[in-house]
Amino acid sequence: MVEEISREERKAAKPHQCFHCYRTIAKGEVHDVFTGRDDTIYTIRSHLDCQAAAIARITELMEWSDYWDGVPPLYDEMTDSGEFENECAYLRGRFPHVVTRMELNEQLGQIRHAARLVAAGIEPHGEDFPNIYG
Repeated sequence: MVEEISREERKAAKPHQCFHCYRTIAKGEVHDVFTGRDDTIYTIRSHLDCQAAAIARITELMEWSDYWDGVPPLYDEMTDSGEFENECAYLRGRFPHVVTRMELNEQLGQIRHAARLVAAGIEPHGEDFPNIYG
């Protein structure tokens, strides 16, 4: 079980990676900083709206008891569900910036994957990459 040591909002002294969307938290941006202890002590940094979206998703769609060992990144939860577009639509009205960052991640991931295929001499098919070729 994860023990919360501290949680605070802090102004970033340098760029960090958001735990939930994997995008950059810019220098000077106020963000959520969580320090916890499980087997080790660790710190997680998140955009304020990403943290709010993750809490809303768990509160409204899931059970907190499913997360006794900690909450996984929101992006991973959304992509692992197999319903990424539906998850984005669900959050879009309340957390538009979060959804934009999530969709950007998805598009950039598909671009990198298509580039790896091309580098290996394999022609990517448009239907496999709807966010790039669609």
